[in-house]
Amino acid sequence: MKAKITRYFVLGLLFILMGSVAACGGAKKDSGGAGNHPQATQPVATKPVSKTATASQQGSQGTGQAVNYAELNELDSYRLAWTMKSKTGDTETVGGYNIEWTKKPLATHLVMKMVEGVPAMEYILAENTVWMKAGGQWVQVSKEELDDALNQMGDVIQPDEGMLLVGKETVNNVQCKHYTKAENYPTSSAKLDVWIANQKNLPPVVVRGIFHMKGDVDQTMESSVTDINKHITIKPPK
Repeated sequence: MKAKITRYFVLGLLFILMGSVAACGGAKKDSGGAGNHPQATQPVATKPVSKTATASQQGSQGTGQAVNYAELNELDSYRLAWTMKSKTGDTETVGGYNIEWTKKPLATHLVMKMVEGVPAMEYILAENTVWMKAGGQWVQVSKEELDDALNQMGDVIQPDEGMLLVGKETVNNVQCKHYTKAENYPTSSAKLDVWIANQKNLPPVVVRGIFHMKGDVDQTMESSVTDINKHITIKPPK
């Protein structure tokens, strides 16, 4: 899980940096962030595209099994809450974002709360137009700006290779399979938990994910998907 841990650790540092830039009134664009979100300019997937990680059945002495997980754009609609807490010494950073998304019509509502004391930034994609709210005012912007904002955010916590199947659980009213993995290092420890949808009427999306690293920097990241395939209305701002 070293690659996955490093990825989330770097994401946490990026989050802190973004918060610092926002607090200073600057702006930062980074197209190299997580790419698990449906992009405003990206065609919607027309057929399922799943990914696979290797996991082990708990108690099976390491016998591997395929863990398929699907991208969120295989759903018709959803709400996603992503939060992160990071603490270094006496300094704690708390923030995150919320997304509402529908496939037909293609629409997105993104609210980003980077750091305490800094006003949230908000985007709406509706009727093929993107608006951004900053300083209390709505202005039209390009779809590329929304894509940049989505790329800067952390994605759904994803499964890693070598995870153990804990069992079946119901999370956010969805039947799921719970996988976990923990690793210890000389000066830190890390634990990853994911709950993947396990219902006949749903693709195997990650319904909930939690990543926690404890060491010089104490980080907790969590993603939670709710209102899957429910009726969600996203309208242009007034």
